[in-house]
Amino acid sequence: MTMISRHSIRALCGASILALTLAAGPVLADSIFTPTSDVFEGSVNAGAAERGAPVYPGSEAVLSGEGLTPGQQITLMRGTTVLNADGPLTVDDEGKVSFALTVDDEAATGVHPIVVIAENPAAATVAELKVSPQVPLSGEADFAIESQPVTRGLYQVAHSPESGALFVTAAVGRPPVTESALVKIDPDTLETVASVTP
Repeated sequence: MTMISRHSIRALCGASILALTLAAGPVLADSIFTPTSDVFEGSVNAGAAERGAPVYPGSEAVLSGEGLTPGQQITLMRGTTVLNADGPLTVDDEGKVSFALTVDDEAATGVHPIVVIAENPAAATVAELKVSPQVPLSGEADFAIESQPVTRGLYQVAHSPESGALFVTAAVGRPPVTESALVKIDPDTLETVASVTP
């Protein structure tokens, strides 16, 4: 009959505990709860590929971020669909990232939430992509129509006979507003003469 001493049992238990501790090490290191930032640093905006233009079903859109942490990994989601399915986007050394996508022809009009998930450090925010209906202009054939990109989020225009200029206001974001501008435009050329951010 084989006898096992208390010393051997203690040594065996100690070795087992050490083995379990070492085995558990990588599990702890692979936690999904990685370092986080208290707030989402920077901003991510969504809009048309042509600056200032509306996004229609079937058109090109761009999600662009700035003020982010260099090297941060970004995943973009609409609902449960990952938009950048080829892998996370990497924020460049200037804290910027950009992603182009085609809005499908069947896209519903309205404001679509794009969830922006960051890692290294972890954070999240929501960018809004507005998809507009393409409404034909009434009496378009009776007018010469010209367009010129100004800025994103235009919502008001006024003509000043005294200065012979158009003034337009712009704002991006639903409170809090992340970008705003007052722009002076030459009404003949539609060129931007001056711009100020309040």
